[in-house]
Amino acid sequence: MNGLWIAVATVAVAVALVVLVHVRVRDHEQRREEDEARARAVVVVWSLHSGQLPHAPGAVITNGGGDPVRAVEITCVVALDGQGREWVAVLPGGPPYRGELGAGDAWSCALSGPYLRHGEPRTVVDGDQLVVTFRFTDLHGHQWQRVGDDPPQLLYAGSSHPRRHSA
Repeated sequence: MNGLWIAVATVAVAVALVVLVHVRVRDHEQRREEDEARARAVVVVWSLHSGQLPHAPGAVITNGGGDPVRAVEITCVVALDGQGREWVAVLPGGPPYRGELGAGDAWSCALSGPYLRHGEPRTVVDGDQLVVTFRFTDLHGHQWQRVGDDPPQLLYAGSSHPRRHSA
C-alpha cells in the first residue's frame, strides 16, 4: 500500500512541475511579446530636407510607446542612390545621441554627411533613400536596434524589472 501512495505522490509532483514549467514559459513569452510591441512603437522617419539645415537630410525618431526610452543613438545612416548603391554617412561630431526620449516625444536631427562610397564623397539628392539604424534601451534595460523599417532586434536583454523613470 505504501508503494501505491509513493507512486501517486510522484505522479502528482511530476504533473505539478510540468504545469509550473508551462506557466513560466507562457509568462516569459508573453513578456517578450509585450517588450517587442513597445520596441516597435519607437520608429524613425527620414527626410531629404531636415528643416534644421537647408537641403540637408534628417531623421525624426518618435517614441510612440507609453514608457520613456534611454540612450537613443543613431549608429549608421546609409543613402541608397537611384541605382541601389550604398553611400555611408560620415556624421560630423560622431553619431547623434539623446539621453532620453519620453513617451510620445520625438527627436529630430540633421544627417548632413558627407556620404561616402569607396572613399568618393557624394551629396544626398532627391530620389535617394535613407536607411537609418538606431539603438535605444527600454525601461527594462533591454537594448534594441532598428534598421530602417525592419522590426526591432533585441541586442541585450536587461533585467526583467522596470527601472523607474526619474523626472
